[in-house]
Amino acid sequence: MQRLAIFTGVVFLFGSAAAIGQDFATMSADSVMACPSQLNELVPPDFDAPECRTEVSEFPGLPEGMTWIRGEVDVTDRLLSSPEPLGLQVMARGAREIYFNGVRVGQDGAPAANADAEEAGPMDSVTYLPRSIVRAGPNEVVLRFSDHQRLFPLFAPVQLVRVGPYQNPPDGLLRHYWPSIATFGVFVVALLYFGTTVLLHRNLSGSVALALLALFAAAQLATEAWRGIYPYAYPVHDRRLLLLVIFSLGFGACLWAHLAVRFLSRGRISATAAVFIITAVSVLTMPGFDLKTVMAVFVPTVAGAVTMLWIGVRRDRSALAYCAALSAFAVVITLSVGQFLDRYFFFSVSALLIFFFVQQAIAMRRLDDERRLVESRASRLEAALEQVRRENRNMTIQVRSAGKVEFVDVRDLSHCSGAGDYVELCLQDGKSLLHQSTLNELESELPAEFVRVHRSHIVNTSQIGSLSRKPSGVGRLLMANGATVPVSRRIMPKVRDALVDPGLQGLAETG
Repeated sequence: MQRLAIFTGVVFLFGSAAAIGQDFATMSADSVMACPSQLNELVPPDFDAPECRTEVSEFPGLPEGMTWIRGEVDVTDRLLSSPEPLGLQVMARGAREIYFNGVRVGQDGAPAANADAEEAGPMDSVTYLPRSIVRAGPNEVVLRFSDHQRLFPLFAPVQLVRVGPYQNPPDGLLRHYWPSIATFGVFVVALLYFGTTVLLHRNLSGSVALALLALFAAAQLATEAWRGIYPYAYPVHDRRLLLLVIFSLGFGACLWAHLAVRFLSRGRISATAAVFIITAVSVLTMPGFDLKTVMAVFVPTVAGAVTMLWIGVRRDRSALAYCAALSAFAVVITLSVGQFLDRYFFFSVSALLIFFFVQQAIAMRRLDDERRLVESRASRLEAALEQVRRENRNMTIQVRSAGKVEFVDVRDLSHCSGAGDYVELCLQDGKSLLHQSTLNELESELPAEFVRVHRSHIVNTSQIGSLSRKPSGVGRLLMANGATVPVSRRIMPKVRDALVDPGLQGLAETG
């Protein structure tokens, strides 16, 4: 596990270094202006016209029809003197014609006044720039732009315009995404592990939700990396964004579902409905798809961390570990919103899945230990019932209570019940004594005729009157003094089989 973490960290650092090392001149948002395009207008307009407007934020939603967009790219002397050919990279959801310092240098698709006439171009493209038209300092970039084949408006349909070494944008995007792709193997292993747990019918709470959580994480990673692996036309981008939101909603829902199944016994449905409603409202009200995708994960994570803290303080200390893991996950989301979905999300999910691996392994170990303990107790009960007619040994126990010690003959005991750090000794005559000991300690002291039939009860098998069974499978022993003692569902079959032994004819079972 430690080696996996080190490998993942090294992959991430090398990936980040590759992206940072590139030399680009990016269009400044402060220099951008937009003008509506007139029909059949083939040259850039006068951007000082009254209908043009200055954009001071990152390329906001554009009006219907065609639009002219102008901005400046400040090319450095270092970039201009580079021996590599130069290219203008444009990442935008729309068809566009491209002008650089007044020279038309290319087009991606064919912008038009309506959807029928428009030819959709690629989402990401690069256009070769002759060095003769590039100068050191500010350079003017003009786009004639239309996006009629969109499904919905975007806050930033034009994502990036920059000058740099000529390279296909998918190559740069793949360098950006590939460190995260290393986590895909973790998601597949998690899917197989938790899915196999379900198929083998191991009774581990929330394994189905964890298997689906890994599946949604893998699907989201594949959808994120899609842009860098396979170039697509700009109308596909909207469908990709919708898939990312859907997969994030599925991830958040499965995360909460696992916690609810694992820790909530009451109020599970109402709590789940509340979390889902708050998540849906948060996603719908966020202005951009990045924020929508983040909130689909962030809300269930915070809700889970708060719930685990409450449960951990109130009744189940194991929930505090979940609270710490979810809190760390929420902190990563908060501190890295801008890059969370591209990089940190998938590494954080990998760490979270490893945490769930460990917790499920602990739960499986505990389940196996409990099963072996129950089987051992059932065997002891079966052996004891076979010898119920044998003469009990003369034995006394020292009962320590309230500063005094009493000696009690074990043959006078009917049954014993756990009471925290004490044991209630119930005698045949109906009286009871409080013994300063634990049920486990007392069980090791009593003879074989005393058998533990429940985690909180030990009975004297010679004092059993009858056995009854409820439809749920649990049982109830009626003792000779009229008291009743519950029988664990797992031990119940062995008790029932033992009671039909010819040597125990005085006992009966009632439904």
